[in-house]
Amino acid sequence: MPEIAACDANTFRHLVEDACKSNGGGCPRCQCDRIYALKDGRSRCAECGYTFHVLSRRWINRGNLPLEAWGELLGHFEEGRNVNQTARALGVKYDTAHKAYGTIRSAILADMCGFEDLFDERGELIGFCPNMEHEELQTLCEGCRSNVFQIVSAGGRVFLALMPRIKARDVLAWPLPKKQWRCFIHTDVYQGRDALIFACCKKGRELFNHHFTSDSLHLDRESGLKEFVDEWLAQFRAIKPEAYPLYLAEALVRYNMRRKRLLPYLIRCLCQVVPERGV
Repeated sequence: MPEIAACDANTFRHLVEDACKSNGGGCPRCQCDRIYALKDGRSRCAECGYTFHVLSRRWINRGNLPLEAWGELLGHFEEGRNVNQTARALGVKYDTAHKAYGTIRSAILADMCGFEDLFDERGELIGFCPNMEHEELQTLCEGCRSNVFQIVSAGGRVFLALMPRIKARDVLAWPLPKKQWRCFIHTDVYQGRDALIFACCKKGRELFNHHFTSDSLHLDRESGLKEFVDEWLAQFRAIKPEAYPLYLAEALVRYNMRRKRLLPYLIRCLCQVVPERGV
């Protein structure tokens, strides 16, 4: 494997501090700019009285990793190393590294599509399958809360955005060509978007299988995109359908930045303030 292209601890700390300042350097709770320094190195908001440090309420403050470990971990993530490899290299538990990887993917998805409609009060991605184990399959799909995303290409890049107020059950009912792709269902071109795409559970895919086409749709013809995402996702096993948006967002970022370093972008995402209900 290639060497990890990581920066030293001091450089990484400065990069993080600069990113935090540029991503809302005031109070992370109320966004007030009137803050003052305390003797212990923390700050206090003159408006709401919140006491905080530079990483408070930001994605990078989740979990039990010190800042120095984040620097090394991001180097492994950037190089595409899996959770097991990273956990061994850092000398941390698998669950610690796994949570950190999940935090990175959540920060990427939030940067692309916003926070409010995707994450719960703990900052976890909201599930979409209702708990109706004894109901009919059709009822399950009618209660599906799977978010619908739009894929739009522009300037050689591909962007993922949330379709407001639209759920998978709505798109499944539309007379729009649809095709199964892994745990996803994607459509043909829709109102200028390359495709609408959403994750769907196995039962739902089986129920609506007769509505799906095997013909080539616009996303199939998008130059190299689907092949790149397929190759990237092939390394993962047993991803829950509800978690697929996290992995799709990561794959699209890697596609867009395949000739650039990911580290500056990852730091910027992780240093964004997470809304109060997700902290």
